[in-house]
Amino acid sequence: MPISKKELPAFVRRCYQAAKKANMRNREAEAERLRFYVGGELQWRDEEVTRRRQQQRPIITVNKCKPAVDQIEGDIRLNPPGPQVHPVGGGADGDTADIIEGLIREVEYRSDAKTAYSTAGKYSAASGYGVLELATEYVADRSFAQQVTIMSVEDPSAVFFDPTARMANRQDAM
Repeated sequence: MPISKKELPAFVRRCYQAAKKANMRNREAEAERLRFYVGGELQWRDEEVTRRRQQQRPIITVNKCKPAVDQIEGDIRLNPPGPQVHPVGGGADGDTADIIEGLIREVEYRSDAKTAYSTAGKYSAASGYGVLELATEYVADRSFAQQVTIMSVEDPSAVFFDPTARMANRQDAM
């Protein structure tokens, strides 16, 4: 049943609240892991920082998360993931697979996908949740032609998925 324009804002709010409620514990854990990645006083609980300041005690931290996350991000920058297309069934051949692989590489190069991959990898290593966006954009201002692009998501906590989706790639999302 299609949703009318008048009902759309209420529907979107309901979907947002459902996604927010379904992932609340995960989001809190991700935020705590990101505080550990940032380091400093953020690795301490707020009440402990207050208590130590009142007692004039030092707040010592050794950030062991950042070097590990930086190493993972560096490895992704040096060896970015790339497409591997294999001819399988239906009369597929190696030449067609090579052409499709070349098209994927062209999209990656044009989109600066290395940045999107390393950003998503950094957030995955630091908080357990990284996102990149596969989207389309118009080729020119006065054209309806579109091209595929891979975009970096600088704040994965701003992305919500349908909590009722069960498939890993979320293709069954509403």
